[in-house]
Amino acid sequence: MQINSQMTSGRIRKGRRQLAGALAWLALIPLVGATANEADAVRKLQAAVELAWQRGPDLALVRSEIEQSRALARSERRAGAPYVEYQEEGIGPSLANRPNAARYLRFGSPFNAPWQRSAGRALEEGTISWGSAHRRAAALEIAVDVSDAWLEAAALQERAAIRERRLERLARAVALQSKRLEVGEVSGADLVQIELERARAELAARSAQAELEAVRAHLTRLTGAPAPAPARGDLTALAAVLEPLPASESWLDAAVDSSAAVVAALHGTERERCAARLERVTAEGRPEAQLEWEKIPYLDGADGFEAIGVVLHWPLPIGKAVRARRAAGRARVRAAEQREQRVRAQTRADLQAAVAEARQAAASLELHSAMIEKLNTSEHVLAEQFRLGASSYLEFLDGSARLDEVRLLHVDTLRSLLGARLDLAAITGDRNLFPLPAQAPEVTP
Repeated sequence: MQINSQMTSGRIRKGRRQLAGALAWLALIPLVGATANEADAVRKLQAAVELAWQRGPDLALVRSEIEQSRALARSERRAGAPYVEYQEEGIGPSLANRPNAARYLRFGSPFNAPWQRSAGRALEEGTISWGSAHRRAAALEIAVDVSDAWLEAAALQERAAIRERRLERLARAVALQSKRLEVGEVSGADLVQIELERARAELAARSAQAELEAVRAHLTRLTGAPAPAPARGDLTALAAVLEPLPASESWLDAAVDSSAAVVAALHGTERERCAARLERVTAEGRPEAQLEWEKIPYLDGADGFEAIGVVLHWPLPIGKAVRARRAAGRARVRAAEQREQRVRAQTRADLQAAVAEARQAAASLELHSAMIEKLNTSEHVLAEQFRLGASSYLEFLDGSARLDEVRLLHVDTLRSLLGARLDLAAITGDRNLFPLPAQAPEVTP
């Protein structure tokens, strides 16, 4: 610190007395927001997810897609529409000679053979089962997206508060240096350096606030309406309700098999098998029954007559077209089985990554605990040394920046822990791993 040697000690003491209240901002600042009520934090998070299930566009789209698949399955199960056919043929030298016309009226309809009817019913039932599993998986995915956005908003709120506090701290420091400049204790260059640092902090604070607003807008899009906003301290409150992970990892295999994504993939494969079976038994087409009425007119002395007959058309399961359609059905099944294996492998990898991230974040939080206890004391000492002139403005800026880095690191670690536990709960369906709400109501078939 540069001090004008021409100043008298009395003037210096007078200037310092004017600065005595300049650092009232040194009151202890918590690492993150004060611990919020745990139940309130859980309630707000679950309310946001439930709002997305009720009013969000994503689950509504999933419901529409499921209903479309069910309607298509019902359609594929039907043999076809009945029809009526009328035919009139002229007999004799003139086609206009209507008394000599032969008339035919036919009523027909395709129908399902017993094995075709069984395959169609299996496809419809398989589609219903797939729809329920797919909807559960989609609801969980939406819950993860909403919870992740909510957690990110909570973390950004903590980060924005830290940057705002840094901005306030630097504003006080600028005021302090201005007073020192007036009494000749520092040079103008020292004041400019702190003002530049304050400008940088102001830009960082504005950027953090803009990022927070963007995440809030994204959360509103997911929920379809403004959701309960997180408060400072909600990250800490949610972390407090988490139960420890099992020490053993023997539960991972069972968790993969029971995960919503894998179960949905299994039902998807079964639905494709049912569709391939229907494709196989209807590749040649469906049989058709026809009731025919015909009237043959009087002709050349022969009496006319009327008759009723039945016609049955039965397609033969032969030909290249039949083989091609059956081969297409087998290819659909193979593709579905490959998708199922990919989903299973991806789920296992995601589960292992989430477990590793959760354990790492929990260990990091334990290491942070020692720093947290000393953080506020260190900041108080640093600011007091700067106020009393025992340290330079560079030491003050560097030290306070390091303290803020610890705060930001702690917030990031909390965010990482909660995000990993959220992924674990989504994969396993275990609400003890993360407080997700109960599943949304089932789609009515």
